[in-house]
Amino acid sequence: MEYLSRILTVVGQQSDFKFHPLCSHLKLNHLLFADDLLLFAKGNASSIMWILRAFATFSAASGLQLNKDKSEIYFNGVQHNTQQDILQVSGNFLWGGNDLYLRAPAIHWDQCCRSKSEGGLGFKATKVWNKAILGKYIWWIANKKDHLWVKWINHVYMKGTHWTIYTPPTDCSWTWKKIAHLMGIFRSAYVNDKWNGTIKDYSVQEGYRWLRPSLPQVHWWRELMRAIFTFSLIALLAPDVFTFCSHILVFTLIPGSLLSGYSSRAAM
Repeated sequence: MEYLSRILTVVGQQSDFKFHPLCSHLKLNHLLFADDLLLFAKGNASSIMWILRAFATFSAASGLQLNKDKSEIYFNGVQHNTQQDILQVSGNFLWGGNDLYLRAPAIHWDQCCRSKSEGGLGFKATKVWNKAILGKYIWWIANKKDHLWVKWINHVYMKGTHWTIYTPPTDCSWTWKKIAHLMGIFRSAYVNDKWNGTIKDYSVQEGYRWLRPSLPQVHWWRELMRAIFTFSLIALLAPDVFTFCSHILVFTLIPGSLLSGYSSRAAM
């Protein structure tokens, strides 16, 4: 991890890498806690590309890989177009092994963010996950939690107005406007100021599931058997078409890094 820390320090010295506004004075772009790693950067595509290149360099040298199931991206004050650019970079890195757009992804990013039982890869939909995190603040307000931030919000902005009918002033901060907008979205999930009408505490995971309802489960064995039957039928009735489809399938689904390694071994 010390080697990764040195790589990220070099990343911070690049001219097109931009630090998070609250970290630029200290030139801080990462923190390490045992096996946990926190990364900070301005929400622009070039900074994210440099971070992904740092991971690629570290993986090539150490053989260790990023655990995507335990990784999250959090946005704050980032424009919608920039968020889409960052998500596209993430998709490029997943399917191509780098941050460059070389070909259309094999699967749409929204499909990747579905659970595995729904036919996806189990990744978090970052924008929805970010809303679920902000939902914690709404739960604090609804339950009048004894937090200094809640007291300040009630004194400065809400001034005794119930959160379900509150409208933010035009001169309030951008962050508070976003939270107030989410109040309208989460309103239907509360009954008498209780999350889902129960005494249970709000959790980010439950908020995420509420914002992103479950889809019908995919029975993988059925899909597999259907694919095997289809390809077997094509191979039997039209061998030339089967050969063509096999090549298309390989070059569409297998990452470019694996194909290049395969090509080099075949040449040998």
